[in-house]
Parts: sequence; structure tokens; C-alpha cells
Amino acid sequence: MTANKPEKPQAIYIDTNILFQNGHSLDTTKFSELINYTRFLDIKIYIPKVVFEEWVYIKTQAALKYKQQLHISSNSLGSLLSREPLQYEEVKISYDSVKEISINILSNKNIEIIETPLIDINQIIDRAIKLIPPFVKQDKGFKDTLILFTLLNHIKNNSFKYIIFISNDDIFQQNSIKDEFPDTYKINICKNIDDVIKELTENINVKIKGEIEKEKEEIISYLNNNFEQIKTFIQQNAEFSDDFIKGSNVFSSIYNPKKEEKIDAPIKKVLNINPLEVSLVVITNDDTDNSEKEISFNVDYEFELLIEGFTWLNVLNMMNPPKIPISKPEQFFSKSDYPYLFEDREDRVKKVIRMINVKATINYSDRVYNNLKLIKVESF
Repeated sequence: MTANKPEKPQAIYIDTNILFQNGHSLDTTKFSELINYTRFLDIKIYIPKVVFEEWVYIKTQAALKYKQQLHISSNSLGSLLSREPLQYEEVKISYDSVKEISINILSNKNIEIIETPLIDINQIIDRAIKLIPPFVKQDKGFKDTLILFTLLNHIKNNSFKYIIFISNDDIFQQNSIKDEFPDTYKINICKNIDDVIKELTENINVKIKGEIEKEKEEIISYLNNNFEQIKTFIQQNAEFSDDFIKGSNVFSSIYNPKKEEKIDAPIKKVLNINPLEVSLVVITNDDTDNSEKEISFNVDYEFELLIEGFTWLNVLNMMNPPKIPISKPEQFFSKSDYPYLFEDREDRVKKVIRMINVKATINYSDRVYNNLKLIKVESF
């Protein structure tokens, strides 16, 4: 129902401290997960300009430090081995070079830098004097105030109604900061990426479930339109056993998601086998760089059986269950008519649905499925 659909944020903003929670790289598992989630849900990530400039500055200082350490290590190793200093790549490091690299990193991750708006300096001075958060001291809180004003301006200009701000700075957890945002806005301030992932998970689950189900329905429709090809392939390649028909084989339960009724009595004869439809599809390998998809699907077959009354044991079938070609059901009688213990001779006709599993590949291009290649059939 629409009423239960989770609310999706329209934008996510990131503070400097979040960028350094897992070192200097944005390729950590958690950050990559956040990027994948937001791309999937079509949520934009923004970084205030002042956050970006601070991030670049810290990265530049760290790079210069590492370069110096590399130089010292090279000289030390040369002295230790009584040789010339170890040669290493001479990296040219400057604020501008790191800035250019950082812009490319953010661009590749679809993260946008937002400019600091024009702010009345008297307004900032007034907040500093009165220690209005984010100011906690007259000389501390300037950067956070710029971040706050940047967010307020950007949210207003884009008419966002629900946003997430990721910052582990306690100052942003204060209610006085949240009160800066109009009542018409919903803002969730998260301290780390894990909290955001939890916030987005319900949205992810709803969208994934909807898209997966839609894709499965489209594939099932395509397969049923090619049912003659599938039916012929099964007819030529499938085998079935007594256990498969009874639904007692351990693998039968895997390919029997509908939990069809099991048969505990001996099957005397297979009277008829009727293919029905493709009922279940699983995409086993979906290479986004390739139009080909590997799929596994179930085909419902109706077995009309002549079965005997309840018996405790079919000794020979348990030791050596015969496999019968699905194209020759009449052979079932001759191969499975072994002696039973405690037989009841009342015969009855019963119909059961069993699923035969098929492995295949299909192509998906220009929003159309085609080129069905049937690979393997399993009936156990």
C-alpha cells in the first residue's frame, strides 16, 4: 500500500569528518555501499564548498608528509645497503594538483560540490558574539556556520523536503541547529555512513523487490511465449524418478517452492504428463557489461498417476531408484513395479504438479528479451 511506502530523502550532504572516517580514500567498502545505494535510489550526494576545500587541504598536507617519509626511507635504505638511495617516483604534489584529482574523484562518484552562498558578515559576527550554534566560542564555529548556511540555502533553492546530513560533529546534533530548518523540512542528521545505510535500506528493499518482480514477470512472459521450444527441449532431455514424482527427494523440495502435496503411497503407473507453464525464474548471473543473462527457471508439469494404497517401504526403489525419460512415461510401470511391503491393493488416480528446472541464457537489448539458449534440464 502507498501509505506504507518509506519516505525517500531527496539529498544527502556530507561533512568533512565523514570523508576521513576510513582514511583518505572514498573507495572504502562502506562509502562504496553508500554510493551504490544512492545511485540505485537516484539520490544526489552534495559536499559544501568549505568542506571540499578543507578535505583537499588535509589531503595535500598528508601527501606532502608521505612524500617526505618516502624520501627519508629511500635514503635510509640506501645507507643500509651501502648503495645509492632507492629510486622512487618523484610525485609533484601541490594544493592545485590534489584539488584537480579530488574533483575528478567526486565527479566519478556523482558527488556535487555546492558553492557557499553570499552571507552577510554582520549576521555571522552577531552569531559569534551571541554564541549561537554552531558557534561554541567566539573563535570556534565559523566553518560549521558556513556549512549550515550552505545547506539552508541549497535546500531552499531546490525545494527539498527531506534531506540527510552526515556528520559526527556533536554540534550538529543539537536541537537548536535542527530548529534552524523550517518546519516544512525534514532533516535527519546521521553520525556515520552505517546510520544512512539503515535509513535507506527500507527504500532499497521496496525498490529492489518491485524491480526484481517486474523483471521476473517480463522474463516469465517471454519464456511462456517460447514454450514450445522449452517443452521440446524438456521432452528430449528430462528424466524423472519415483522420488521426484512423490516429492520426497531432498532436491525436489528445492524446486518445489509451492510445497505441492507429497505422495506417500506407491506409484503404480504414470497415466499422463502434461506441461503447463513457466512458474518461477531466478537470474543466476546478470553481467551489466553484457546483454546476456544466465537464468534458472521452473516449468510446471502435471503428472496423472495411478497410485496404490499406503505402504511402508519400497525396498528396491530406495536402493536403486530408476530414472525414466519424460518422453516415455509408459516405461515407469515396467521399471518401478518392484515388490512392496505392507501393500494395500486399492488403486486410485491422482494428479500432482511437479516442477522441472531448466538452465538457460537469454539476451536483453533495446528493452527486449531474445535469443533463448537452453542449456540443461534437471528433474531429480
